[in-house]
Amino acid sequence: MASPNPPNHAQKTEFERSSFSEHMPNRSTEAVNAQLANPLQGLSHERLIADGAEFAKAHNMGHLSELFSKGALVAQDPSAFDSLPLLTGEDKEALQHEITHKWSQPKMLYSLVIVCSVAAAVQGMDESVINGANLFFAPQFGIDPNTLDGNERRNQWLLGLVNSAPYVRVQFKLNKLFGRRGTIFIAAALSFLTCIWQGVTNSWQHLFVARFILGLGIGPKSSTVPVYAAECAPPAIRGALVMMWQMWTAFGIMLGFVADVAFYKVADKPHITGLNWRLMLGSAGVPALFIIALVFLCPESPRWYVSKGRYDKAYESLARLRNAPIQAARDLYLIHVLLEAEKGIQRGRFHFFELFTVPRNRRATLASSIVMFMQQFCGVNVIAYYSARIPFYLIFEIQALLASFGFGAVNWVFAFPAVYTIDTFGRRNLLLTTFPLMALFLLMTGFAFWIPADSKARIAVVSLGIYLFGMAYSPGEGPVPLTYSAEAFPLYVRDMGMSFATAFLWFFNFVVAITFPRLLGAFKAQGAFGCIFGFIAVLLFVPETKALSLEELDEGFLAFSAKLLFIDTYTRQTTLLQYEAPWPVHCIDWCKSAAPGQQLRPRSAFRLGIASFTENYNNRIAIVGLQDERVLVEDDFTDYPDFVTLCETSHGYPATSLQWQPASSHGWAQNSPSMELLATTGDVLRVYEYNSDAAVPVSSYVARQPSTSGHTLTMKTALSGQQKVPAQGPQRTDAPLTNFSWNEKAPNLIVTSSIDTTCTVWNIDTQTAVTQLIAHDREVYDVAWLPGSTDIFVSVGADGSLRAFDLRSLEHSTILYETPAPKNLPRPPASPSSTARPATSPLLKIAFNPSDSNYMSTFHMDGNDVQILDMRSPGQPVIELRGHHAQINAFGWGSAEHPLLATAGDDCQLLLWDLSTFNNTNQAAASPRSASSRLNSPRPDVKKRIVTEPVMAYTAPSQITNLAWSPQIQGMTMNTGHSTVTGEWLAIASGKTIKALKV
Repeated sequence: MASPNPPNHAQKTEFERSSFSEHMPNRSTEAVNAQLANPLQGLSHERLIADGAEFAKAHNMGHLSELFSKGALVAQDPSAFDSLPLLTGEDKEALQHEITHKWSQPKMLYSLVIVCSVAAAVQGMDESVINGANLFFAPQFGIDPNTLDGNERRNQWLLGLVNSAPYVRVQFKLNKLFGRRGTIFIAAALSFLTCIWQGVTNSWQHLFVARFILGLGIGPKSSTVPVYAAECAPPAIRGALVMMWQMWTAFGIMLGFVADVAFYKVADKPHITGLNWRLMLGSAGVPALFIIALVFLCPESPRWYVSKGRYDKAYESLARLRNAPIQAARDLYLIHVLLEAEKGIQRGRFHFFELFTVPRNRRATLASSIVMFMQQFCGVNVIAYYSARIPFYLIFEIQALLASFGFGAVNWVFAFPAVYTIDTFGRRNLLLTTFPLMALFLLMTGFAFWIPADSKARIAVVSLGIYLFGMAYSPGEGPVPLTYSAEAFPLYVRDMGMSFATAFLWFFNFVVAITFPRLLGAFKAQGAFGCIFGFIAVLLFVPETKALSLEELDEGFLAFSAKLLFIDTYTRQTTLLQYEAPWPVHCIDWCKSAAPGQQLRPRSAFRLGIASFTENYNNRIAIVGLQDERVLVEDDFTDYPDFVTLCETSHGYPATSLQWQPASSHGWAQNSPSMELLATTGDVLRVYEYNSDAAVPVSSYVARQPSTSGHTLTMKTALSGQQKVPAQGPQRTDAPLTNFSWNEKAPNLIVTSSIDTTCTVWNIDTQTAVTQLIAHDREVYDVAWLPGSTDIFVSVGADGSLRAFDLRSLEHSTILYETPAPKNLPRPPASPSSTARPATSPLLKIAFNPSDSNYMSTFHMDGNDVQILDMRSPGQPVIELRGHHAQINAFGWGSAEHPLLATAGDDCQLLLWDLSTFNNTNQAAASPRSASSRLNSPRPDVKKRIVTEPVMAYTAPSQITNLAWSPQIQGMTMNTGHSTVTGEWLAIASGKTIKALKV
């Protein structure tokens, strides 16, 4: 119920200025993105010291309280340890040594690396010893595909089935039960036992079962060992250690070929037929014995201990893996806070389906699947499993095995350069460069089979082609899939995504192994080769991830399309301007016109009003403008920053909102031509005058350094309660204002929203309140004028309702929408002025679509989705936008000509949505109408549509707190690398950074 006469503020509630944050929404700051931002950023040193000590005491490490206090300080910013007074000289020396000597690590860490390398070699041997063995067990067991007894087709399938058996398996959650070491031990034990088992089989069925059980060890080993190494390694060398898996797997493949050659001529013993192939298969179990003997001498993964709540054991592990206790305390505390942050974003969802339903995840899944798929179908595993059979048509078996050994050696040696090139040349570039080379060399190998069989050139060309193929494969498609898949997924689905990618890999490994003998018989050797598909798929669907932080990876996957991949090289540098503020930026707004007196210079509209939000009374507001207009048209303009501060002033209390006067108010008679208005809310409503007396240069390209003199920002008035207050006076205790809306049609009218449940309409000409009404049952968080109207506005608040008010009829308000009550929230006590209702999710923001004011957007506190509402169909959203994975902080509509909706939040993502195709074709005209005409046009047939595909995305380095669209002003152009085009700009605030992006 609206009331034009609210109770006295002092009687209704009292607010201390310092307690403002307690009344604002309690919103978490956990981001679900490629990498969680450091949760310790922004905490004071005193808080970190206390938290570190409390952490140690809570986990039976009270005697290490001081150490963990220091560890918490270092964990906040590992590079700033030298300025921490609490650290001793020994601590600082250890941390400095870690930076300057990154490969100087404890012997225990390198022992762990050796165990992981041997495990990778076991994996490679398990895969390659079958190459020589299948030359002998196939005839012995009656499944030789080269027989001429009419069973060739059957034998081809059976041989493929036996060889592929390890890759058909069930993935057990051994890690959760036995830890990393236990899982590796079990996998190694299975490898040893099944290798011996293979050597004593007497039928293909028996051999198939043994190899199937072998697969139960291959799967957990391949998914656990890289994770174990990554979780134990220091960050500085983690990437190189992950690369070791592929390199030593290649070494194991070579060892398998060595075993094939070594045992080839072993003669059968009495009562032992096929001793050579039995020794080949059994030899792969020997390295597994080293793993069984050594793995429990290494420490368990500290992250696994932490996941089980065994922090004291986790510290003991890290102490053995680090050079100094301060490093172990730092890493353990950071593991703890990151895991706690991860738990906060899980929300009980089953994340497997989000690999396909969330666009960003779906594109990462597609890209990872492509690189995994092509690793199997590029031809390398055919060579590993059957290379001895491909040249069988032209040379003796021993020569074929020697040729295969040569391939294994080449594969291993040329894996070494990948340790460097994968982080310099890039993952995508490596694939795009090596796929054509692999295709060329395999084509050469395939066509060599048309050389007459009695020609010596035939084996020479085949062997050369296979070796050249190995040289191209090893630094490209060899190491990239595992590395790419490990970093492609956001943190909250990374384990699930990596498991899916690994399962995808092994499934197609099975397909290749089981089908190749049949393909070889049907299509001959040429049917084995072809990589052109891989090149095209990578070109179209696999974005680059090299040299990008895990936050920046989201940009490529969210905005992914073939078009993006072709043009991002040209637009990446010219579509983004940046400004670094001296304080965290909370409010931001783009001016609505060219600077006063500079209408002939429309690029002077590149001015932003910004405001800080710090927990003290030293907040600031500032106006920033272009450093030099050439940054808009010159690709290589990098001599100076993009923006400079034109003027700034103290604001004291943190601003909750900042807005420039609407563009229509430039005709306002009371404004001089050289003046613009800027308003803020916080403890009071402040209105400022911005004046620019700076001289206009003859050419916008003459002065490289613009003059910041002549720009002033002066407070015109301060309004609070229902009256004007002194501009400089004692701090007030009125309820803080949360937001405001400036009327475009009558720019002398501003409506504010307040924590004390009221909305106030102000006339800033007379500096008085037109009316004040109790708008909601609880705090009011946002308010907006109906476009084109001076009478109707809407508001949202903590009571979860969206309400419309008409100044011509203040007896009542109309509830357009109410959020459903969360099941886990208690019923709040009834207020004296309202009927008790179940608690609902607060609504935080409201905004009208400028191209059709029937539509509004809003979102819930801590919500990931945006609701689009139709005033003609109140009660439920007509569209829901689902693309964010953490709470939304801000949104904004573009111009009426291009009504894109931008949304941004704690997941560091800026998403753009085009909703023009979702508008109802029978909608009424967009011109403003009275409240009654709008609200009496319900459309009960409207069903909510779910939209999950943004048309554009950008990922910032940290959470995005606010955004603002530029006006469409002729002359605001830029060079994209192809042509100069007009369009809108979008500014975002992210920490202390402001970025302006061209749309």
